[in-house]
Amino acid sequence: MTVTKFTAILSLLTCFSCSVTAGSFVLQDYNVVTIEDFQTSSHVDGKVFVGGDLIANSKIGVGEHLTSPYAGATLQVAGSVQGSSGISVKGSMEVGSSNSLSTFDNGHKVRVNNQEIQNSSGISINADLTTTAINFKNELEQASTSFQNMASTNNTITYKENKKYTLTVDESLGADDYAVFDLDSMNKFFSNSANQEAEIIANNINDIAGIIINVSGTTINQAQNNNMLGNIFSNFREKILWNFYEATTITLSANNFMGTLLAPLATVTAMGNIDGAVGAYSLITNREIHLVGSEVSPTPLVKVNEPATLLLFGFAFIALARRLTAKSSATKFSNT
Repeated sequence: MTVTKFTAILSLLTCFSCSVTAGSFVLQDYNVVTIEDFQTSSHVDGKVFVGGDLIANSKIGVGEHLTSPYAGATLQVAGSVQGSSGISVKGSMEVGSSNSLSTFDNGHKVRVNNQEIQNSSGISINADLTTTAINFKNELEQASTSFQNMASTNNTITYKENKKYTLTVDESLGADDYAVFDLDSMNKFFSNSANQEAEIIANNINDIAGIIINVSGTTINQAQNNNMLGNIFSNFREKILWNFYEATTITLSANNFMGTLLAPLATVTAMGNIDGAVGAYSLITNREIHLVGSEVSPTPLVKVNEPATLLLFGFAFIALARRLTAKSSATKFSNT
């Protein structure tokens, strides 16, 4: 058997013994993704993609908690940039072809339309952002459907009158398992103004892949004093994803919303901070969007690293090597 053939077989075997990923979820890379407009008067800690218009009601900041080197553009706007109070961007910025760029102050500063941009990594026009917007729209919608179709696991939901709403994760769940809850939009979790605390109990939080909370209903109104408290909301927000798979209107009135918020059909109005990524049809907020690195994905790791599997491929490798060796020997014999 030649070295080339041996190397090819060894590479194939090595590939089969690895863990591979099916690709990262867009909300693992971006802090905010909107299919249409994003209207804000505050700041976003991470990267932002706006499929429609960015409407800055006052001076806003994007990428506040990012550090150099930056992975791609920090702010991308496929539509137009609107407002006149200025935008501060850590990293670079890309805008669609409907925008105009101009310099002032002897060329040291840049405006996009009438917005003064403060950044140090450049601003450019990218006509392909409309295509990216379509791709992100499809990805958010498909992810939402995937999460919706996950079977609800054997968790429990309890409510203590006028005090606490508790979601308890099934302790039998382990590595690579998702704890899946189903909530109705009219459920007391959101609508009960007397409910002062919502909590998740998950003693196996370090083991499971994440917590998916699928919420039905077209209209979601979170009561003002519906606060998300406790250890899981405080320390494991990266493992929580709220999937509002059919909502068209979401109003968040509480102090903080904890975890990734996925609502590809909804206009989301947030009156408090959001501690997690947001993927929505459109977003309106005058509060902060905090950077929480999401670990939840509709395409989890595909693993092929079990001992039995490796043993099987090992036998296949030996058999193939013997066959190639025998074939090589026969060829030499016939040529003599």
